[in-house]
Amino acid sequence: MAISQINLCVVFIKQRMFEKAQKAAKSAVALLEPIVFKIIKSEGELSKSEREEFQELLEALLVGYSNLGMASFKLDN
Repeated sequence: MAISQINLCVVFIKQRMFEKAQKAAKSAVALLEPIVFKIIKSEGELSKSEREEFQELLEALLVGYSNLGMASFKLDN
């Protein structure tokens, strides 16, 4: 779901629909942040598959932050 929101955000940015892009990015970040931070706070070693999943989630979260920043910047200007 979060990846879909990130992709939707990109489409909205390209269509210059910055309010919708901002909303989609906020949704993606809201879905991903709790998962990523839960993993960060967990104790113990992660398995290889868990590390790979964490990396994918973290990358998606960073793209979500980037898209949110871009949409917000465009709304302010």
